[in-house]
Amino acid sequence: MAFENVGGAGGMVGLPRFVNQRKGQANTLMVAVIGIVLAWHGESPRGLIDQLVFLALAGAMVPVLLVLAGTARRLSQRRVAQREQMRALLARMRDLAEHDDLTGLYNRRYMQRLLKAEGRRRKHAGRPTSVALLDIDHFKQINDRHGHAVGDAVLKTFAALATVALEGSAGVIARWGGEEFLWLMPQTSEAQACVALARFRALLAAYDWSRLGDGLRVSCSAGVSAHVPGQPVERTVDRADLALYRAKDQGRDQVQVHQGHQGNQGNQGLLDAQDPRMSVPAADIDRLLGLAERWLAQRETAPQSDAAAVSPAAPPRPRRSVSTWVQWVLGRDVATRNIIRTSLVSSCNYTILCVALLAYGAPQGLVPAWAVEPFLGVIVVGGVLPYLAVRSGWSMRFRDRAMVMPQMVWAGVGLCLLYVVAPACRPVALHMMCVVMVFGLIDVRPRSTVLIGVMYVAMLGASFGVALAMGQTGFHAVREGLVVLATAFILAMLTFQSRNLARLRQQAAHQRRELEVATARMQALMTHDALTGLVNRQEVHRRLLAEAERAARDGPRFAVALIDLDHFKRLNDTHGHQVGDEALKGFAQAARGTLREADVLGRWGGEEFLLVMPETEPEHNGLRAVDRVREAVLSLPMCPSVPAVQVNFSAGVALWRPGESLDVLLDRADRALYQAKGLGRGCSVLG
Repeated sequence: MAFENVGGAGGMVGLPRFVNQRKGQANTLMVAVIGIVLAWHGESPRGLIDQLVFLALAGAMVPVLLVLAGTARRLSQRRVAQREQMRALLARMRDLAEHDDLTGLYNRRYMQRLLKAEGRRRKHAGRPTSVALLDIDHFKQINDRHGHAVGDAVLKTFAALATVALEGSAGVIARWGGEEFLWLMPQTSEAQACVALARFRALLAAYDWSRLGDGLRVSCSAGVSAHVPGQPVERTVDRADLALYRAKDQGRDQVQVHQGHQGNQGNQGLLDAQDPRMSVPAADIDRLLGLAERWLAQRETAPQSDAAAVSPAAPPRPRRSVSTWVQWVLGRDVATRNIIRTSLVSSCNYTILCVALLAYGAPQGLVPAWAVEPFLGVIVVGGVLPYLAVRSGWSMRFRDRAMVMPQMVWAGVGLCLLYVVAPACRPVALHMMCVVMVFGLIDVRPRSTVLIGVMYVAMLGASFGVALAMGQTGFHAVREGLVVLATAFILAMLTFQSRNLARLRQQAAHQRRELEVATARMQALMTHDALTGLVNRQEVHRRLLAEAERAARDGPRFAVALIDLDHFKRLNDTHGHQVGDEALKGFAQAARGTLREADVLGRWGGEEFLLVMPETEPEHNGLRAVDRVREAVLSLPMCPSVPAVQVNFSAGVALWRPGESLDVLLDRADRALYQAKGLGRGCSVLG
């Protein structure tokens, strides 16, 4: 009899070792067959039919273990898939956190980290390091004349040319803000930096800009400064900024070197190249232009920055039609249907096995007649009440919403009573205890599995003690003790494996939550401007398109407003980029506090913002909304470091007309904006 239990259940303990391999199920079946053969040849006072019935009941463990193996394998596969998705998400987040989405260059935040690191390396002398600030000349005019799409293409092409111009050097370039770029050149003197800039400007001059717009010509101004060891790297950037504005003041399209720290202000323009073409061989220009074209082509064919590309959510499956009776049994709430299904499967498994045992054992005298009705009551309570508690929603207040642990405790108590009052059914009772324990592996927490295992072993020992004390006829204490000891060992191993599987489930759930958080963070990085916290240009354009589709279908008309901060370049020139950043953030904060929740304000580019106002009729409501924003901006300090700075803006408002394309709508708003600027700025015009 000891072999019946050890072969039928004990051989399954090592199953989780195989859950990551396809041969796990084959091993399970093989061990089950061995257990059945061993049980067949064991000594038993019962007839062949009784033996077959009990072996069939004990064989219920095989499909349960197969389900368990599949569950564990899916958990392992899910963990591997989630780790890969998390790795891809983190790589994408790192890329978004470090790079400008439009140009592919490093962004300002990451470049500031590089500058500080370089400053620490050069703190105690060493080889020189130079910094150059570059600004595209008359970029506002390019946007005004050719449109923002051409302006974006200019920025991307400028970035490609700057990248290939760094070939063979340790320099890095970043988009510093709007049409400004910062070039960090370690181990490079000012003279060497000027040579590299001459090479770059030669590429600018040689590139055929007419491909992007008729009559388009692009040039840049640059300021260079060498880093002084021991000084903050921010001082170096400030000196490069001063040199850049000197280049602008002297007519643009030139390079100026700041040498004030050497007491040589008069030589700031001596390193300018009058004709960059003459300092760079034509063969090099052609080769670098080819590299730039390939760089742009790779950027265009690269996967779009879409969170769905690495989203942990699987593609939605087609929803199957659910019959009425399935809805009645499992409920209509999809969120709780899996919980109800788990409870129902557990209840059905327990009820069917117990009823089958009583249906066969009672007529054969294997179960005492007086115990049949009490056991039926135990079966009904353990099989029906948990399902009703879950189906009604009563169990949702507890952590164990599927009522798995109460069902396991109740089933264990009933099987221990069966062990005591029905000696002929003891082998099956021990088998079924292992079945119940294995079923609990699927949906029980680690601490609960240990508690259940200890409880089962204690109840089994107590049942053996009661049977021994009753002095039943034919009770062989040594043999039954070995059987109980073997079963207790099996239960302990199942508890250990159950605890490991529960931990695996918790780790998978934790990884899923981390994946969801990482996805949300990446989505925020992809759709929001890092400086102002507003939605970026791509996202505001997507929402504008959605609003246009909604309005064309059935909704009231909407309005847009193009907003441009007045004299922002002058603010940057006078007070520096830090104050300019404060003005942008202050405007965004003031505007958010004034607009409706349905309104969408996004950073359109540089100091320009696009406001989308749904359900704006009549059209003068759009003007009133923009005027409320202006009142808030004028009433609040925008720049904490320079409280005296006053920020105002000009705006062009346009109401969408049925059948009008978004390009035409934005063009009307753009023309209205420039009318507002022509009227003296600080006002709004309806286009």
